[in-house]
Amino acid sequence: MKRLSTVKLILCFVTLGLCMLACNSSIGLIERNGKRYSEASFLSLTETTTRQIEVQEGMTALMMAYDLEVQSGTLTVKLSDPRNAVVWEKTFEAPTSESDCISIEAPSAGKWALEIAARKAGGRYRLEWGDSCPAGE
Repeated sequence: MKRLSTVKLILCFVTLGLCMLACNSSIGLIERNGKRYSEASFLSLTETTTRQIEVQEGMTALMMAYDLEVQSGTLTVKLSDPRNAVVWEKTFEAPTSESDCISIEAPSAGKWALEIAARKAGGRYRLEWGDSCPAGE
């Protein structure tokens, strides 16, 4: 009887572990967010996060700089306007290291969405946005 209880307990832990892996998971996640940036480093990350970007009336361009390294898995960055239309999207597959600054001309005012989707990803990213590219980009 005691052996059967031990087997049931082990099966419960295995099932719980598999459920956690199927959902969002992070190992070694270090994350920082500010008004105009988002950055993270991680050993293993599976999750989707969304940041709001406020675009003011009269802005002539929305600039977004990225600097990232993907050592395993994939990282997708997507930028959507206030109407939820995808304006820019790029998927980075391991192994890759890339930096760039993109420009969205005449952006519509309102709340934009910056979505970062990691799938079994290891690496790091830094995203910055505003009306100009950071120095050096």
